[in-house]
Amino acid sequence: MKIAIVVKILDHERLQCILLLEKQIKEGRPSPPPITVFYSSALTAAIPDAKTFSTVRIATDFRFLGPEDKALSHAVLEALKNTHFDHAIFIDAPELAHYSVMCKRIGRGLHNTKLTAINDNADFRFEALGIAEHLTQLTRVEMANTCQHADLTLDKSTLGQEEFASNLIRETPVPSVKQEPHSTDGTKPLVSVCIVHHNRHEYLPGLLECFESQTYDNFEIILVDDGSDRADSIAYLKAQQKKFDEKNWQIIKQDNKYLGAARNTAASAARGKYLVFSDDDNYPQDNELEAFVSAMELSGADIVTCGANLFFGSEITSRPTFQEFYAVPYGDLPQSAFFENVFGDANCCVRVSTYKTLGGFTEDYGIGYEDWEFFLKASMHGYKILVIPEILFWYRIHPSSMVNVTDATKNRQRVLRNIFDVNDYPAVLQMANNEFIKLNTRSTPLNLPLLGGLLQFIQSPYKSHLIKRFLYSARHFGIRQALKRLNYYGKSNL
Repeated sequence: MKIAIVVKILDHERLQCILLLEKQIKEGRPSPPPITVFYSSALTAAIPDAKTFSTVRIATDFRFLGPEDKALSHAVLEALKNTHFDHAIFIDAPELAHYSVMCKRIGRGLHNTKLTAINDNADFRFEALGIAEHLTQLTRVEMANTCQHADLTLDKSTLGQEEFASNLIRETPVPSVKQEPHSTDGTKPLVSVCIVHHNRHEYLPGLLECFESQTYDNFEIILVDDGSDRADSIAYLKAQQKKFDEKNWQIIKQDNKYLGAARNTAASAARGKYLVFSDDDNYPQDNELEAFVSAMELSGADIVTCGANLFFGSEITSRPTFQEFYAVPYGDLPQSAFFENVFGDANCCVRVSTYKTLGGFTEDYGIGYEDWEFFLKASMHGYKILVIPEILFWYRIHPSSMVNVTDATKNRQRVLRNIFDVNDYPAVLQMANNEFIKLNTRSTPLNLPLLGGLLQFIQSPYKSHLIKRFLYSARHFGIRQALKRLNYYGKSNL
């Protein structure tokens, strides 16, 4: 039996708790199991010699985009996946269990590892906090709430030290994770891949090639041309018609109606059990469909999102091979979801029945965030939204990306209009929303990379992260491209 203990800060109090655990584990055992203590930072000058435990500092990857708790939680998951542990115990840092619990819930790993999280009953208050502190604290508490889905959750405040330690090492069996899909007839469910395209045919050959190399083979492609008027784009689609007919795929042409309407058109023509949405300028990993189907079938989720590798530039016409930066969404954090899209990208998998019940995407023209709006609506109606904490596609960033060419205020109003009347928010939500709009519109546009990048560096509270990312990008792509990336990460508060 191998045991992992995870703490955020290794100080005297937590060290005493670990030593007590060590004592409990040793009692009555001729061969005590090895213990590994993972920690983020240490306030203890010296760790006493103990034969049964070693210490490993959790090192976050600066290429992972997101706040510290999020990066630490993902680093812990990777550490637990790389070395098998029979039991992982999260002490006084339940938020660090977030991705590990999510991974096990969705059947993507840690099948035979018992996860125990300590519920510290962290409370959240708005008083005397600025907007950045609001969101950091709120998200941390919601990440900690994920521990309710761990195999065992303990409240330290209600137990004495000895009883607490005894409960932690109690040898209860690890709940089994279903290894077979819910389907009992042995058939693979059909997946309908919905691609929206407008005047960017140069990306389609690489995208279609990625889908043709998928490890999961029971899928169809529905490509909606949303009013392309470039002659070369029209000609390309016409040339692809025979290939699509042979594969029983579909090309549907319509007037330009924007993303929500185009995705709805694709979904209405779908014949599958699941919908997987893909923008025409992104590229899936070879195992994307297999991972989505496995997660949906094993977890019974209604919507599943995933992590992405980010790449920059409009000139890349096939899937990149160099990992630059990457991001993994939190998942369904209901309160935080009012302020930021914690759910993930539209590159997701949705159960067809769920999509129809929710009415699909709204169809506003020239306004973004239709995916965030859809996810938030699903969450508030009680649908199960989970995240695969893995990188399953490549996400392109360029100056003409939707978030860079649409109005930030209208985008956010779209997200929240079905929740509150825009002019009648509770005061704190109105304040937070207004501040967030300021944060996301304060910068120079991406088409002025030098000035924009420098301004973002000056304004950002995450200077150490940005310095590392800037140097990394400059080494691989040059100063100008590095400043473009600096501008983007500052705007995104990443």
